[in-house]
Amino acid sequence: MLSLQDCLDYSGIPEETIAAIAEHEQVPEIVAAEIGCTLLASRQGIYRIRQFLRENIAHARELGQTAKARQLDHAFRDFEKAYPLHASPASQHAASQL
Repeated sequence: MLSLQDCLDYSGIPEETIAAIAEHEQVPEIVAAEIGCTLLASRQGIYRIRQFLRENIAHARELGQTAKARQLDHAFRDFEKAYPLHASPASQHAASQL
């Protein structure tokens, strides 16, 4: 049987990002690790994880949870460095149609 730590290690995604996916999707962290691992397989998936983080940051700010918003912003920046996107999936798709 795999533990949560096994799944986190396998996914290669930082725990803060897994926690953000879990919160956004309202699933346990072990499920969020699987979701994150699957999403990392495509540019659109990476973009989706970034959206999860941005939405979580906005929600924390709306609730006045500044410390949590800062923590999520740090997680977003780390994720952005690890998985850079130079263009949005929509512009990528439009360019491929030319």
